[in-house]
Amino acid sequence: MKNFKFYNIVISNHDRLYTLTYELKDHKPAQVWANIMNEITIDKLRIGKDPWQGKLIDISILVHELLSLIQELNEWMPKKIMLTWDYSDIQDSVNKFHIHFPEHKDDKDILHRKQLTRYNDLIHDIENTYRIQLQNKEYLHLLVCPDPTTYIKVPIEDQDYQYFQIGHNFGDLLLGYGHIGRHPYEICNSNDVSVPPDQILCQNLISTIHYLQFNEVDIVTNEQIPHTESKFKNFYYSSGIKWPYELDDPKLAVGYIPMGKLKYID
Repeated sequence: MKNFKFYNIVISNHDRLYTLTYELKDHKPAQVWANIMNEITIDKLRIGKDPWQGKLIDISILVHELLSLIQELNEWMPKKIMLTWDYSDIQDSVNKFHIHFPEHKDDKDILHRKQLTRYNDLIHDIENTYRIQLQNKEYLHLLVCPDPTTYIKVPIEDQDYQYFQIGHNFGDLLLGYGHIGRHPYEICNSNDVSVPPDQILCQNLISTIHYLQFNEVDIVTNEQIPHTESKFKNFYYSSGIKWPYELDDPKLAVGYIPMGKLKYID
């Protein structure tokens, strides 16, 4: 396996190009990720997925698209989505609607997968926008998301679960979640005490999905890392959820693995 020191990503606006250079960590997850990312080209990015996350947008537009999409999904889903969207409790609506994405994780039909992927994107976009509105502040970050049919997934080894941590700082490069399900940190942030146990999937794979963070606080609690860790601990014991691992088991994989730090922008 080749050892990589830096990761460069080029972004642009209407005026010029910018190269963001990240210094990579030496630990194995970061180096495994860098090696599989080395095989990814820009044409492998998921078409139609806006990489800029954390923007203030109109939730009603997103909900309208979601409800229209559900009509299309119900044309082929054996078990129809019959839920009613509740604008007075957006987080609860998000939690209930999300269940129907993992339910169809084994559907290989190309059109179905495209519709389900958009369904999942809309739910998370609504959730993130709702949280931003509560804080009345944008929390910009880049979600680099290659098409799931094009990337390699490598199992996380037992000794590498130690690198998961809650929270992040400005300039962090974080390993993304490449599973179909919900990881414990997401469940906590969503206060989803009704999540089906078979949809709780702790991260156990390294894929090319990653986040580039440009803020320093938790978008849900607006607090720094120690307070967020305490929040998760309290949720773990009070939620009544049947967790797949004990709180002190590293395989619970709470949070994300930091893989690098923004060094400079050219």
